[in-house]
Amino acid sequence: MSVLMQTQLTQSLQASLQILDLRQERCPMAMVQTKLAVRARLPGQVLRVLLSDQGSRRDVPRWLDKVAIPYRILEDGEWLTLQLADNDYEEKERHVQPDP
Repeated sequence: MSVLMQTQLTQSLQASLQILDLRQERCPMAMVQTKLAVRARLPGQVLRVLLSDQGSRRDVPRWLDKVAIPYRILEDGEWLTLQLADNDYEEKERHVQPDP
């Protein structure tokens, strides 16, 4: 693959991937910002949401389930990483934590 093709592919991937790092945010701001990003997402665009607040880690996936937006959990450790993409319907995983 030529350098030009690699550069174009990298630029295309960057344009189709949006990372929303909300690890410093707490509810309700993390939820508000997630909703705004979901509504602004272009068709085919992949959105990754990073959450660390326990309330957000619980509430954002619940909201995604409620409004039937497919997502995958990429990482669930120190923070939660959710990936939303149009082609995730078959691969949908749910993240549900029991109520305290």
